[in-house]
Amino acid sequence: MPITPDTLEQIANRILLKLKAASTLESERLLQMNDYHGFLKARMPQDFLDEILSPYQLTEENVQIEIVKVETDLSNEIHYHENSYAHIVCLGQEYKTEDPKLATAFIENAWVTVRAGYVIRIPPKTPHGFTVDDGGVLVFLSVQAPPIERDGNDDYHRVSER
Repeated sequence: MPITPDTLEQIANRILLKLKAASTLESERLLQMNDYHGFLKARMPQDFLDEILSPYQLTEENVQIEIVKVETDLSNEIHYHENSYAHIVCLGQEYKTEDPKLATAFIENAWVTVRAGYVIRIPPKTPHGFTVDDGGVLVFLSVQAPPIERDGNDDYHRVSER
């Protein structure tokens, strides 16, 4: 099955349903964060990935799924991915995360205020970024194909400081 933007959206919607229905314990398991370019990222456990991706005959070799948390000013981390398409959904209490607060996304060459449920589709080579003002927070689901971290390579290209 080819991976299209619509496929990534369908995968994201399956994840959102699972997050909404998750117990507190399961949410904690899914939201274990690690640092990546100033962001905090949670990689989904293998059993979760298999359940989400198997109906599409895909694996983590084809699609990267993560929950990202921004708690600091990352306005200087505008970047693009040479090959990856991303489907982003801003999360909130409905998905057992914090609602966006003082949060913005850089899309279409402008900073835009985001809220829970906001969806952003990011084609390859498109500059984008996420930041929060002091005291803010943003948690979002990112579904990307192909994965931006592959075979020891990182398809993260910083554009400039703004």
